Formats: sequence, structure tokens, C-alpha cells
Amino acid sequence: MAESGSGDEAREPPASDQPPMPPPIFPAPTYPLFPPISPIPLAQEPSALERWRVPLIVALVAVFVIFGVLDISSVFLRPAQNAGATRPLIVNAQIVNDPTPAAHPDLGLAPGALAVTCGKTSRITITNQSARPLQWTVTTGGDALTFSANTPRSSLLAPGQSITLTVMAFSQPGAYLLHFTDDHGESADVTVQVSC
Repeated sequence: MAESGSGDEAREPPASDQPPMPPPIFPAPTYPLFPPISPIPLAQEPSALERWRVPLIVALVAVFVIFGVLDISSVFLRPAQNAGATRPLIVNAQIVNDPTPAAHPDLGLAPGALAVTCGKTSRITITNQSARPLQWTVTTGGDALTFSANTPRSSLLAPGQSITLTVMAFSQPGAYLLHFTDDHGESADVTVQVSC
């Protein structure tokens, strides 16, 4: 037993001078000696728009102010015009060929309308107004009109040449037409008013 007692004494820890520490209520926080160092952001180079923003705004404001002053000064400093003076008017005009030419520019007919009394005659003149020969033809629009014996119903006219036709009316009052055509592709109608 004594051996076992001496063995227990050998296992006990040596006694210390300090009293034993009670267990902590809250665990003590552990702090590192040096906090982590975050990198300092480097200053970035400003973009071209950021560098020129203020000068551009100043330039735009200056342009608006200058044009505004000029516009206002033109209203107040406009030269006075004389009451009797006229200002020139410039008109730009352009002559365009008419796509639909006159019905008969080469075939001249005078007069443009006839009035004939029943049993009487009237005259109409045909003129070639072109610079080339003109072959013309005339027809009547009914049996109430005819031509005298020496009046042709068609002929060839030289440039500038004229011919006079004699129209006779019978005893049928009303409005009738003389229809003229030529070899230049023209046609024209002359109204003949017959009265009895």
C-alpha cells in the first residue's frame, strides 16, 4: 500500500505559489498585432470628355450669347427705308416646254367661228404658219354646209401660203362644224352657226 501511496505522490503536479484561475465567462477576443492593409486606389486619369467638358460648355454659352446679341442688334439697328423707295425684286423663272402643244400651231384658221345666213356664203382663210409644206383637209359635219365649186376640200400649202374657202349654208338652222386636219398631225374645228 505504501508503494501505491508513494506512486500517487509522484503523479501529482507540483504545487505553485499562485491560486488557480477560474474559467472565463466570455472567451477573450484575439486581435492580430497588425490589421490587414487594404490597397489604396490609385487616382485614375480623367477621360477626354471630362477634361473638355467645362471648356465646351463655356464655348456653347458664348456662341449663344453672341448670336443672341447679333439678332437683337439687327432688329434695333436696321437701316430705315425711304417710303418712296422701291426694293428690287429678283425672280428666277424657267421656261419649260408644254408637253401638250397647241392643237394647231402650224394650221392657221381665221376667223375661229363663222355665222352664215341660209342661202348665203361666208369665208374662212387657211394659212400655213410653219416653215415646211402643209397638206390640209376639211370635212363638213352634216348636209347643211357645203363649199363653192371653186373651193378645194384639200390642198398643199407652201410655208406662209394662204387659201380662202367659201362656205355655203342651206335652209337648216343650227350649229355645225368644219373639221380640219393636216399632215403635221394637227386637227382643228371651226363652228359654223347657220341662221335662217
